Amino acid sequence: MTGSSPNGQGAAPVAKVEVARPLPRSLRLAAEPYTYVTEAEVHAALVRDPRSYIDHLEHTLTGLMDKSCSMELPPKQVFDDGPGKGDFRVMPCIVRGASVLKTVKVIGTNRRQRLVPEQITVGKLLVLDPIENFITHVFEACLLSSARTGACAAVAIRKLQPARERVVIVGAGRVGFYAGLFANSLGGVNEIICCDRVRARSEQVAGDLAPMVSARVRAADYREIEAANVLVLATDAEVPVYHRRDFWADLVVSLGADTDSQSEIDLDPSEHPRVYVDHPHSASCGDLKRWLAAGYLQATDIHSFFDMMNQDVSGGDRPKVFISTGSALFDNMTVSYYLANQVVHRRGAVF
Repeated sequence: MTGSSPNGQGAAPVAKVEVARPLPRSLRLAAEPYTYVTEAEVHAALVRDPRSYIDHLEHTLTGLMDKSCSMELPPKQVFDDGPGKGDFRVMPCIVRGASVLKTVKVIGTNRRQRLVPEQITVGKLLVLDPIENFITHVFEACLLSSARTGACAAVAIRKLQPARERVVIVGAGRVGFYAGLFANSLGGVNEIICCDRVRARSEQVAGDLAPMVSARVRAADYREIEAANVLVLATDAEVPVYHRRDFWADLVVSLGADTDSQSEIDLDPSEHPRVYVDHPHSASCGDLKRWLAAGYLQATDIHSFFDMMNQDVSGGDRPKVFISTGSALFDNMTVSYYLANQVVHRRGAVF
């Protein structure tokens, strides 16, 4: 069968339709059942009871400290496309306790944003069957990554800064939104101030947060800020956006300097800040890597999340800095919370 081509210059071939043939029985393939979890489902589960989510993270961290559970957490592998071009990352983690949860996240940093606009984090998180190792769940990973980063910040704020009346968030994106939401769930937050170089973005985040939190929320120009109990930096900046001379903050939380090309804090080593990290791997990139190379800090000056959890570190006059560059452990704990609460939710009257 033939037909005319679109430009009228002769016949156009007709594509052949291939009929799939049954596979040979000797291949012996079986179906691998899995559940697909959307961004909306992740978001709904994590914001339904923010305090419960933060408590779950702390409970798991406590279990890891007292050895009631254990983890395997290899360093994440980062494959960089070059300065300003993005990267992709492979982030595995296994937590073994009363049950075993195996996760691996494969995500990309999407700086071009041509096919997937306005989304810098792209990719999926996979859950593996603890015995047979097939994939049981596929999670869309953008909001999961943003939420677990905001939740990680909230756990640090709870441990490091009991006075948290004023929380300033610089970077009005997904991470900033979740950082404000989860910080508010800790209690004691009277005001959340959102800042961004694009005013419309800070106003959007402030407007979206306001009905979800008990604190007053407003957008402001960064230059208007005079002091903060907690300053959260959630940017993609390549030069520092904060120096102590800008204004005083009792606790500075940096969430965006997770590659060698990014930076958020201009450190004054004479202040001898107390520095805490989500995992020692955080010293291998970003601001911490530069500070160590310059001799501003020694490796012994950097304290892990477990040091923070195990000690009373909330007092003292020295400034405190918490840096997270993204931990597969927090991915794993977030998925654990999601799966546990989906089971409970499905047993209720909703389904």
